[in-house]
Amino acid sequence: MPPPAHDVPRHLLGLRRGSIGAMRFRSLRWLTVAVPLLFLAVLDVVRHQFWPELHQWPGNLFLLLIVGGASWIFSREVFNEAERMERRILKQNARLQEVSETARRQASQLHTLHQAGLALSADLTLESVLRRIVDLARDLTGARYGALGVVDDAGHMVRFLTSGLTEEERAKLGDPPTGRGLLGRIFHDDHPIRVEHIGADPRSVGFPPGHPPMLTYLGVPIILHDRSYGNLYLTDKQGPDGPIPFTDEDESSVRLFATQAAVAMDNARLHGQSQGLAAAIERERIARELHDSLAQALGYVRLQAAAARDAVAHEQGARASDILTQIGDVAGDAFVEVREAILGLRSSGSGSDRTLTVALSEYVARYQQQTGVEVDLEIGPGVSEAGLAPAVEVQLVRIVQEALANIRKHARTARARLQLDVVIGGSGPRLRVRIADDGRGFDLSQSGGSAHFGLAIMRERAEGVGGVFDVETAPNEGTRVSVLMPLESAPGAATTA
Repeated sequence: MPPPAHDVPRHLLGLRRGSIGAMRFRSLRWLTVAVPLLFLAVLDVVRHQFWPELHQWPGNLFLLLIVGGASWIFSREVFNEAERMERRILKQNARLQEVSETARRQASQLHTLHQAGLALSADLTLESVLRRIVDLARDLTGARYGALGVVDDAGHMVRFLTSGLTEEERAKLGDPPTGRGLLGRIFHDDHPIRVEHIGADPRSVGFPPGHPPMLTYLGVPIILHDRSYGNLYLTDKQGPDGPIPFTDEDESSVRLFATQAAVAMDNARLHGQSQGLAAAIERERIARELHDSLAQALGYVRLQAAAARDAVAHEQGARASDILTQIGDVAGDAFVEVREAILGLRSSGSGSDRTLTVALSEYVARYQQQTGVEVDLEIGPGVSEAGLAPAVEVQLVRIVQEALANIRKHARTARARLQLDVVIGGSGPRLRVRIADDGRGFDLSQSGGSAHFGLAIMRERAEGVGGVFDVETAPNEGTRVSVLMPLESAPGAATTA
C-alpha cells in the first residue's frame, strides 16, 4: 500500500504530481486526434444506417451544424483542460522556485556557519573571539546591528560588546544595559525571542536617549551543557526596502552558531588560563635564575671588596684600583642582567590579553631602548592568526629573549634582525622564527663559554615542546638562529619551508 500523501516527502510528492501531469498531457494530445476521427466515423455510420436519403443541401447543412457544434464543445473542453494544466504547471514551478530559493538560502547559511566555526576555532584570544562572535552573527543573518552580552557564573552581565554602531553612536549609549526589557527576558526564559516591531512589544521598555532606532529583533541565548555564557542580540535584518522580520531559518542558524560560540568562548577561557599558568611557571624559573645570578655576582663582589681593603691596607694602590675596576665590571654586568630579567618577566608569554606578535613587538621596543641594539622586526603573512599552545608560546618568547641577550653580550654589533613567518613542511604548518646578526660570530666546534651554554638552553627549550632548533655561525660571519615551532591552528596564508 502506498504511503499517505502527508507521509511522502515534498520533493517526491512534487515528482509524482509532475508525472501525473505529464501523463494527462500525453493523453490529451492523443484525444485531440482520436476523438474527432471517431466522432466523424460514428456520424458517417449513423447517417448511412438511418438517413441514407440525406444527400441534399438541407441534410448537409444539418450535418455541418452537428459537426460544428460538436467541434466547438470539444475544443472548449480541450482548451479548458489545457488551461487547468498550465495553471498547475505554473503553481508547480512557483513551488519549485520557492524550494530552490530556500535550498540556496540554507546552503548559504550552512556555508557561513562553517566559515564562522573555522574563524572561531582559529582564534584563542578571548577578546578577539567575543568580537568575532558578534560580527559573524550579523553576517549570518544580514542584521544591521548586533550585540553580545557576556555573563558570569552568577548570571550577571559583565561584558556588553556591540557591532554595527559607530564610535559616536556607541559613546552616546553611555553605560551598558543591565538586562531590562527584551534583553532581560532571555535571561529569565532561556529561549530565543523574535519580535517584528520592538516598540509595539509589551516586554520592551524603550531605548535610552541617543540610541539609534531599531525595528526587528532576534535574541538567542548562548548555552552549552546547561551553562549560560551570555546572549546574542540582533536587530534590523536588512531587506531591499528597509528592516524586515527575522525568519525561522535565521533563528535556527543563530541557535547553531550560538553553540559554536559557547565552545569558542570556553576554549578561549581555558586557553587564557593555560597561558597564565605557563607564564607564571616561566616567571618563577626566571626569578630563580635571577636569584642564582645575583647570588654569584654578590659573592664575587664581596670577596673582591675584601681583597681591595687588604690592598689598601698594604698601600698597594695599583692592585686596589684593578680590583675596584673588576668590581665595577661585574656590577655593571649584573645590572644589565637584572634589567633583562625584569624585561623577560614582563614578556614571558603573551598573556590572555596580548598576542604573540604584540608581546614580541613590545619586548623588542624595550630591548632597543635598554641596550642600544637596533632590531629589525619582520612579521610575515598569517603570523598574527597562527595558534600556538601556551607552553610553546612561552618557550618561544624565552628563546627570542635569550638569542637577543647573546647578541648584546657577544656579537659586538649594533644591529640584529628578528623574522617570523608561517611555513608548510612535511610535518604540517609551523611557525618559523629567525634571529640573526652580522657580528663577530664564533666557532661552534669549540665547546664551552657562555654563548655555547645559551645555545644549549635555547635548544633544550625548543625541543622540549616539540620544536626544532638550528644555529649557523662562524668567526667574523655573524650568527643565525632558527626555530620551528608546531602550530595548534594554522592561518590561510603560509609559505613552503
